[in-house]
Amino acid sequence: MSKEAEILDILSERINSLRLKKAEVEIYKLLSRNKRGMTVTEIAKELNLSTRTVRDKVRRLHEMRLLEREIVENKWIGYVYRAVNYNKAIKVIKEKLEKVVKEIETVVERKIDRH
Repeated sequence: MSKEAEILDILSERINSLRLKKAEVEIYKLLSRNKRGMTVTEIAKELNLSTRTVRDKVRRLHEMRLLEREIVENKWIGYVYRAVNYNKAIKVIKEKLEKVVKEIETVVERKIDRH
């Protein structure tokens, strides 16, 4: 594989890792409108998605720091999720993009140094 092709593969892979799926966008939008927060079950019901799908998407959004969660105790112990505000979401995405750019620069520098 050529140096350029390898760099493009890495770039594509990193950008795809930042891409939000349709369900993730819908969950973020729903939680942005609902300031009190929602459980996985409530989100699933509202968006007509399976709880498993919502749980997976919410986990990823939380790992990306686009959602916050709070432990709640009622008859059960669980989480209520809230979307971070748009300014924080933009900051998080910007940080992730900057990290991707640095990774790509590192790869490019290594490839140039080898030749």
